[in-house]
Formats: sequence, C-alpha cells, structure tokens
Amino acid sequence: SLRKGAAGNCGNPSPGSAGFVEMESDLALIAVVGRGMKSNPSVTAGRIFSALAHANVKLKMIDQGSSELNIIIGVENRDL
Repeated sequence: SLRKGAAGNCGNPSPGSAGFVEMESDLALIAVVGRGMKSNPSVTAGRIFSALAHANVKLKMIDQGSSELNIIIGVENRDL
C-alpha cells in the first residue's frame, strides 16, 4: 500500500518537490555487493537488471551506495 504526504514542516509541497515523502509497504530489498561493480558498473548493472527482467520482476526502487560497491533494488514481495 502507498501512503503520501508532506515530510516535517515543509508547508504544502507537491509530489516531486523537496519535502514530499511516499511510503510503500510489502517491499523486499535485494542487495548486490561486489568490488567489480565499481570497476565495471555498466556490465554488472546490465546483468542484474537483465536477470530481473527475465524473471518478470517489477522494480519499485533502485539505490546505489556512494562507494559504488553495491546496488539495492526494491521489489514487490509477491515477485520473490
């Protein structure tokens, strides 16, 4: 389920503006970690996303750490 609303004391922000938060439940996080991700990011990311697409997994979020050694992917629980 998806809930939307303003975060903190930000007035009346609109979706896409600073201070707007969307929360979603029933998500699973997949973390892919490895040294090779920093030196060869496009190949590694391509392999990850191709495998998920082949399995018909719908991506809800993607995050990469500042170290570029990991990618975290949010998917719906039912896709696992």
